[in-house]
Amino acid sequence: MVLKVLNIKPTLVAYNVLIHGYGKQGLHKEALEIFEGMRQDGYKPTDVTYNSIISTMARAQDFKKAAQLLRRMKREGGLPTVRMYVDVIRCFTKCNMTREGHKVILQ
Repeated sequence: MVLKVLNIKPTLVAYNVLIHGYGKQGLHKEALEIFEGMRQDGYKPTDVTYNSIISTMARAQDFKKAAQLLRRMKREGGLPTVRMYVDVIRCFTKCNMTREGHKVILQ
């Protein structure tokens, strides 16, 4: 990341903006790398962070990663939004895995 090269530690807001922006542009892998980098820099993801990365993974139809992130958020005490559930359900539906999506939501 450019900020790392400049020896500048990004703020949590900067990370959230980057994750959201990469996700909107279809750069799912990059968004996930930034998410992991944020955690390595010692930031705890917020509900906004999780909303962006879960939506990104759902748009990429990476249902396993989207579900994994949703479970991780819950474990860390986050409160998933209705939008997050809708994104995960849509993702499973697009992949013809409605039953699996139902299981994730029930968990």
